[in-house]
Amino acid sequence: MDYEGAIEDFNKAIELDPEDNYSFYLRAYCYFELGDFESAIDDLNKSIELDQDNFNTELRG
Repeated sequence: MDYEGAIEDFNKAIELDPEDNYSFYLRAYCYFELGDFESAIDDLNKSIELDQDNFNTELRG
């Protein structure tokens, strides 16, 4: 998978809609797969910040 290319696409998506938590979430996955854990954590934190209710619901099952 082209994680670096996907990150570039998510960067553009976030630039267009900086409130889209799902783009941060998916970009975090790409960073994780590339071993950039600090960036992955930053993006996950931002994703949770933007949509706490959804994450709380998903974590509870």
